[in-house]
Amino acid sequence: MSLFRELRRRNVFRVGIAYLAAVWVLIQVADVVLPNIGAPDWIIQALIYSSAVGFPLALILAWVYEWTPEGIKTTEDTAPARAVRFTGRKIDFAIIGLLVLAVGFLLVRSPLDDQVTVLQNSVAVLPLENLSSDPDNAFFAAGIHDTILNELAKLQNVNVIARTSVLQYADGQTPISEIAEALNVETVMEGSVQYADGRILVTAQLIDPVTSAHLWSDSYDREFADIFAIQADIALNIADALETELSPAEQESIEKIPTDSPEAYTAYLRSLSASTDEGTLTALNQAIALDPNFARAYAARAASQTFELAGVGEGSTPDEALALERSIYEDAERALAIDPTLGLAHAATAAVHQTNWRGSAAEQAFQRAIQLNPNDWNVLTYYARFKRYRGDFEEAIRLMQRVIELNPNTPTLPSQLGLIYRDAGQWDAAAAAIQNTLNTDPANLFANVNLALVEAARGNAAEAVRRLQLAEEVARPPTPVPIFRLSQMALAYALAGRPEDARRLFAQFEERARAEGVGDGWWANAYIAVGDYNQALARIESAVNGRVSADQAALCQFAANPFGDPELERPEFRTLLDGLWDDR
Repeated sequence: MSLFRELRRRNVFRVGIAYLAAVWVLIQVADVVLPNIGAPDWIIQALIYSSAVGFPLALILAWVYEWTPEGIKTTEDTAPARAVRFTGRKIDFAIIGLLVLAVGFLLVRSPLDDQVTVLQNSVAVLPLENLSSDPDNAFFAAGIHDTILNELAKLQNVNVIARTSVLQYADGQTPISEIAEALNVETVMEGSVQYADGRILVTAQLIDPVTSAHLWSDSYDREFADIFAIQADIALNIADALETELSPAEQESIEKIPTDSPEAYTAYLRSLSASTDEGTLTALNQAIALDPNFARAYAARAASQTFELAGVGEGSTPDEALALERSIYEDAERALAIDPTLGLAHAATAAVHQTNWRGSAAEQAFQRAIQLNPNDWNVLTYYARFKRYRGDFEEAIRLMQRVIELNPNTPTLPSQLGLIYRDAGQWDAAAAAIQNTLNTDPANLFANVNLALVEAARGNAAEAVRRLQLAEEVARPPTPVPIFRLSQMALAYALAGRPEDARRLFAQFEERARAEGVGDGWWANAYIAVGDYNQALARIESAVNGRVSADQAALCQFAANPFGDPELERPEFRTLLDGLWDDR
């Protein structure tokens, strides 16, 4: 008890309370302010650690010293009653002031948090329950769900969550309120589809997750030929419930009938739920055969290959890339000749322009695609990649953050954001973004290799090597590492100060690339990894002269030179790399 009285007399308890209150207020303010000024994540972590270290120091100082009218004195030299009365009152006032600040901050921050995290005019359309008795008709529910999402994606003032982020709630076990909180939406739509003997029964209800009230609900029991009117009515009613004003062009687009052939549309719906790329193409080929003027099917066939086109530099040969470009462009042009308002077709055209280094044409086509499909996360992702390749990192970051906002449950997307931060030289932000992917998928090869490059660039050689070793473990047969990843891994080992491992990976790359073929861009990257800049320059020159999509990813990385390689700043390299795009 005598120790307790002495601690109280020396105001140790008061100082401890005041210290904790001050630290809490400081951390809360830092948590709001630092992200908005672009401060790295480690600052707030350092603040927490230093505060923890400072706490016992504050208690020791309180034990030893007192604050008196004459200034700071040791407790031994201060009259006990006077110390308690003067110092204690000052600390009490400080505690009261800090508590007032804390309460005020909470009252202000609470509504601000709600405004930031919840998307305005937003909806998550859950997968429609399949009530068809025939298992062969299950694709109707999945296809109609996808189509409703595509219709909503056309609306400028509606935020609709991507299909890939709502699929995990298909079992109906998660409460609506939890889904809304996880996806940061104001409303959730659920429903069902039943198809039999040429008739379709669709039910839908839009729910307020806070009150569980139905903002709108309806059921449609009609001939399948009326499916377009059903889908349009659902989309328009959701927009109306969200009090969103539609432009005449948006309403016309939603109400447009894409085909007069129910059979062709059935094949199109089947393509939307196909489990393989081959199944998707087979169904779309069938839809086009049934209706040669089915513009949406042409656009979908072009779009289904656009993702592959975005990765042609990742192991494809130039001849394969050219054949793919030709197929995509022909389908997109055919779709736009029939219906020039198809945003998906404009996006496919933009992708082909991009891979052929036609910067202005790609920009124009992407802008038109975004205008027609402002909420299509795939289109936004392609546009973000284009902006990264062009060196417009600020806009690329904004676009990719928007993609993640619309598709929060797809774990690979933060890594795509990380690549933009990487090329912009924002190493802490890049590492944090890529780590978000690895938190969900620790064995992700793409994320581990790119995090290794980032860690090596920011001086964390040990962590870079650990990531590369993990990547090599993940990529062992029967799933060998893609050829271009060997080139990236060799460069990461070189940046981490492991030239022997860089040469080992180069040897693997060289053996496979000569046998299987790969673009000159990744050859140049591999030569840089082993320090052979003469060979690298020759390969870059060949890639620039060839101007094929298979080399684009590597060439744009060299142009950005995020790792600060002084050799790439030599005039002979810059002459080639600064003129990649036709409008520069």
